Amino acid sequence: MLSKVLSRTSAVLLSLLVGFILIEGLMRLARPALPPVIQLMMRDVKKHPFTDQTILPPPAWRPVDVFQMSLLPGLNNELQYPNANVSFHVTSKNWLNPDSNIGFRVDSADWEPRWPVDVVAVGDSFTFCFTEYDDCWTRRLETDHGLSVVNLGQGATGGVSHANILFTFGLPYKPKVVLWQWYGNDNNEDYGLKYQWGQTDTTDRSAIDEKSWLVENSIVFTMIDVFTNSSDYGSESYLSQADTGSIDVQGEPLFFGRSYSWQTADLSLEKNQLGQTEGFAALLAAKERLDEEGIELLVFPVPYKEEVYRQQIETETDFDIAKIDQMEENREALLTFCADNKINCIDPTPQLRENARAGEKIYLNQDTHLSPKGNDVLLEILHEQIQSLESFR
Repeated sequence: MLSKVLSRTSAVLLSLLVGFILIEGLMRLARPALPPVIQLMMRDVKKHPFTDQTILPPPAWRPVDVFQMSLLPGLNNELQYPNANVSFHVTSKNWLNPDSNIGFRVDSADWEPRWPVDVVAVGDSFTFCFTEYDDCWTRRLETDHGLSVVNLGQGATGGVSHANILFTFGLPYKPKVVLWQWYGNDNNEDYGLKYQWGQTDTTDRSAIDEKSWLVENSIVFTMIDVFTNSSDYGSESYLSQADTGSIDVQGEPLFFGRSYSWQTADLSLEKNQLGQTEGFAALLAAKERLDEEGIELLVFPVPYKEEVYRQQIETETDFDIAKIDQMEENREALLTFCADNKINCIDPTPQLRENARAGEKIYLNQDTHLSPKGNDVLLEILHEQIQSLESFR
């Protein structure tokens, strides 16, 4: 009798093990077709137990004190996955300070500035670009229009970081103009840098960072770990980046509606108000410093995907339009601040909307960033404005 029980138990356990291995293998093979949020969870799982290589390569960005986030220097055409749906090659360099631990995106490892420098660009991932670099508007100001450009864009940064980067790494180039790119989550980024980093950040990450062998090596156990972890480093963090709706653009679904987007745009939230105050102060300090140096400043916001495709979203979906209103109010607050402080600020949103209404794909399908076409539209808007500046007349 006991032998039969043991035999049946062994058979059940073996079946469960085989089933687990089968599910694990199928998920790895099917990764490109899985929902983005699941792919994101998989990125740090090892390819197999006998290697330190993960399913997706580790990101080339890391936190760096007052600069918030920085690209690693010395990358040479390395493939990067900032998220599970977007990949591109990155080369990085810090020509001004080769010994620095901060790198900036360049077109080749032997890049050097062409003197005199026309443009220094500061901003977040929309200046860094989530495309191959030849499609990026900063690069194309050089290749298409012959300008000398230094790209200091860094992902996951806000206005405070942009000012620090400009003062440290931008002004020594003595450009004719500084392009300052703003995005709707800058308030959230600035709040994080000023109020949560350093001594004020008391989060104990030790237990969070520790991973069991199963979590390190298994997609299934990683998912279980994520969805049973209620902290900001668990399911809430992942799900805030999950799209909730889609519209049809050029015969393909264009996804939108991440809670992170409309939450970072909500100016009724105290943290966004505090971040906005810090970011606006940094922008004003940059304006005053550049005026002293005789350098022109041109500020421009990049709108959220939902703002640009608002008309189609209203027509085709039941998405809460009040959330898009929040995004637009956030952007309008920047434009008002610029007008009140005599800062040269242009808004590319109307032109981006016009192209979107014409059926063009301005943003990436499963990401919040501009597509190559979106970069193309932004490029022409900015080039026209640059040519109208006094420094280029």
